[in-house]
Amino acid sequence: KFLGLLIDAGLRWKEQGAEVVRKGSDWVVAFRRVATVTKGMKMKFVRRAYLGMAIPHMLYGADVFLTPKRYTPKLRKDRRSTHPIIRQLESIHRQAAIIITGAMRTTAGDILNVHANMLPMDLIVDQ
Repeated sequence: KFLGLLIDAGLRWKEQGAEVVRKGSDWVVAFRRVATVTKGMKMKFVRRAYLGMAIPHMLYGADVFLTPKRYTPKLRKDRRSTHPIIRQLESIHRQAAIIITGAMRTTAGDILNVHANMLPMDLIVDQ
């Protein structure tokens, strides 16, 4: 571990990716606990906390171990990223958007991002 990044001898980032996904899942669980509909935090404060605390903690050092979507050599037809860590982060981001908006689990991810006023995860990684 060096400066908060898990580095192995072969410069493979599987352990770091697993740690990022674990951190993101922990943040979503924490937000789910405090953002109950009846007596929890207001959704605008949950959104602010997610974008201000969870995203920076999840993506610390991402410019080292994540390749942004626009730089991947091959994109799928549905424009989803081929990078497995980014796909897992998109799932976590969708769960956070469901918590922020209070929407049903079957709501489309693009609609959730619009209603939560958040960028999609691949664009957040590109920043």
